[in-house]
Amino acid sequence: MSARLASKRAYALLGQLYPLLCLQLNFYRPIRKIGAKERVGPRVIKRYGEPRTAYQRLLVADTLEENERGALKETMRAINPADLQRRIDKLLREIWLLGQGERKLVDDVG
Repeated sequence: MSARLASKRAYALLGQLYPLLCLQLNFYRPIRKIGAKERVGPRVIKRYGEPRTAYQRLLVADTLEENERGALKETMRAINPADLQRRIDKLLREIWLLGQGERKLVDDVG
């Protein structure tokens, strides 16, 4: 049985977690994207490009105004990746413990 987070505290913790995950995913987690697909008989061969973060892809796309580009670079400089990971881990532990506590309450009632 999985824990269900249904309290105001869980909602608040998730509200703190999502912006941190957004920063981590957009600035520090490179993703491989399919560059090309080629069909060879019944098989499809996929060729992937270099792994890049969303931030790197956006800079390369050259669709930003100069002030937007500067704001993104400032955001990147302001992020401490180690501190960001520590904060994410702390919130995840709190959420997990909260889920365990709520699950225990449900088990006691049921």
